[in-house]
Amino acid sequence: MDVFVAYSSKDEARVRTIVEWLRHNGIEVWVAYELPAGVDWDTQIDEVLSEIPCVLTVWSPDSVASAEVKGEARAAMARDALVTVSLDKALPPRSFTHLHAVDLTDLGVTEDSSRTRQVLQGIRAKLSAADTVVDIEAVRTASSPPAVGRRGIWLGGGIALLAVAGLVVLNSGSLAGPSCDDEGAMTLAGQTFNKDTVIKEPLVCIAANAQVRVTNGARLDIEAETLVIEGAARIDGRGRPGSRGRSGSDGPVHHHKPPKVAGIAVCGTAPARSDYSGSNGGRGGNGGPGARISIRFNSLQGDVAQLKHDVTGGAGGAGGAGGRAGLATCKVIKPYRVKGSKGRTGPRGASGKSGSFELVQVSA
Repeated sequence: MDVFVAYSSKDEARVRTIVEWLRHNGIEVWVAYELPAGVDWDTQIDEVLSEIPCVLTVWSPDSVASAEVKGEARAAMARDALVTVSLDKALPPRSFTHLHAVDLTDLGVTEDSSRTRQVLQGIRAKLSAADTVVDIEAVRTASSPPAVGRRGIWLGGGIALLAVAGLVVLNSGSLAGPSCDDEGAMTLAGQTFNKDTVIKEPLVCIAANAQVRVTNGARLDIEAETLVIEGAARIDGRGRPGSRGRSGSDGPVHHHKPPKVAGIAVCGTAPARSDYSGSNGGRGGNGGPGARISIRFNSLQGDVAQLKHDVTGGAGGAGGAGGRAGLATCKVIKPYRVKGSKGRTGPRGASGKSGSFELVQVSA
């Protein structure tokens, strides 16, 4: 079997479609609803979970609330066998937010799209990785070369033996370094910080494709024993743009109709031109300041070049439009037409002050 499907029983109808789609694409699937009557459910699931190369967890509002589904997902994540999808755009529990979950709502059995190709690519990557793992237990107990198969890696005495594409590597030393799968790890994936925040944790992970936002010119201070950068990520600390200035009011419009005297109407003297000008637009709002971000750590895992940031101040808002010119007219004897001036556009607001960003290793 290739894939174990973890799901809430309340989603079974839609999970059946996912299973049919997987099989349509040549994936062998183990799913609980096909277990025969009388089977020891817990034992069977535990055995399959410990050996199967890929676990596909289907997140939905019901499965997110299921302790059993979360336990199955944690067991798979602990051995890097987990692929996640979602229904109804459900967000996974906090421990799994660093893993991209493609939404498969309304999936068709024969669908071939960018979203289904993403899921198949993730599953096949797990299957391919499992196919290249050497049976280390066979190395310990037999003199003949081990067969390559979908078996777990045996670790003991600080020694790991792996084989990839025929290359055998012996690595001695500690293999129990910090992992983002460890309980208590602080993972930054898609959070927004809108006020000053201090994070002090032994292990801070910045997930691949993370989009972290720091707003209102807030300060974000992170102090970690170990910082893990899992892939390309971005911290957006840009200041908010200034608001557009108010528009100026329009000049008044008067169409004068003088009373008639002895059957004759006389307009009289034209009014002053300035009385009919529109007012100037208001000044644009100032841009907000950029965030102040500090990340300090003792040890680093990953490539800092993959972590991008932007803490520029927000652009000043455009000035408001000037009011339209007003008009005064009279069209009888002594006619006049007076048009005021259009109000001037208001000045642009000032750009916000840029923030700061530091990524500092405080000790080796």
